[in-house]
Amino acid sequence: MESALCIWLILFTDVALGLSLANQYIIPQPAIQVFSPKGFQVSIAHEDGVQLFAFHGNINRPMQDLEAGQFSKDILKTKGNRWVFEDHKTKLASGDVIYFWLFVIKDSLGYRYDDGEFLVKEPSLKPRAMQPIGLLYPTPILLHPLLYLGVLQKTIQINRRCAVAVISKINISRDLRSNASQSNRIWRMVSISLPHNLHLRSILLKVKNKYVTDIIPVQQEVENTISSQPPSHHLDVDFNSDKNEIWNSDPRCAFVNNLTDTVEKLRTQVDDLKEIIYILRDLAAKDDRASRTLRFEGVLPPDDDAKYTAQFIINEKLGVSVPIVDASWDENKRHITFQVASLDDKVYLIRKAKEKLQKSKISLVY
Repeated sequence: MESALCIWLILFTDVALGLSLANQYIIPQPAIQVFSPKGFQVSIAHEDGVQLFAFHGNINRPMQDLEAGQFSKDILKTKGNRWVFEDHKTKLASGDVIYFWLFVIKDSLGYRYDDGEFLVKEPSLKPRAMQPIGLLYPTPILLHPLLYLGVLQKTIQINRRCAVAVISKINISRDLRSNASQSNRIWRMVSISLPHNLHLRSILLKVKNKYVTDIIPVQQEVENTISSQPPSHHLDVDFNSDKNEIWNSDPRCAFVNNLTDTVEKLRTQVDDLKEIIYILRDLAAKDDRASRTLRFEGVLPPDDDAKYTAQFIINEKLGVSVPIVDASWDENKRHITFQVASLDDKVYLIRKAKEKLQKSKISLVY
């Protein structure tokens, strides 16, 4: 009887263990895409019960245990039927390696995907939604007169609103000459298409060649346009250049162009600041323990386990999953000094504390 009961218990235990393993969630292999010129994306498929997806990663530097990493983000909503982490700023080249670990909460239980590595082979162009630019109509450019045209080859492409179009690959015969018998002739030189809603005011056609002495306005031919009287245009074409841009002279576009220049200057300054930050990080990392040490002060939970208490504050108050390496109370139990895995983790927690602990009775000292 006892032997039969023992066998039954063993069978019951095996069945229960099998059911438990069958129901355990395993994070699927993530899909990773690297885009050109910048950015990359890491995603997993959605399953019922998944509540959070967290990505932690470094570029060309292996992760140290469960450090937050250069990239650290908790994703709370799906895109379509996937949980997606996206970065739009990082430029990756063939041969770069993305080191990462993932954390998923499903049915209120946490699961990890450890020691992830991805070798960048060839970045691909990120698909972008095409933006409508309005109804197009042909804009013939007429030149009067004085031009003997040999070969004229052109390709036209629509550029941004304030650089309306680009005329490229222009090859004009060098036999440009003035001739009295040609003085009453008009040649169609180039035809392009422009959006009707650009409201161009004045674009001047200048043929930059000493043999050309006369320039006339351009009268547009309109086909299937909402506006029956589109504005006339002149174009600025340099016959000595391989590329000519047609610019909108509207003052608003001048403002946009100035703004673009300002943004480019700011981008350069940001790159300089990034370099300074990298240098400061290297200097701070020379004192390894100090570069990873932080302290919680204020009204702290009364628990003897300092590591548990500090981890609780990080998880619940800061809302992140950065692991603590070591922690200890001071003699009077007024503050907890603790260490995290890396300088990146320390910086990440400082930034989160500035955001989350503004009105809290707990403060993070660094």
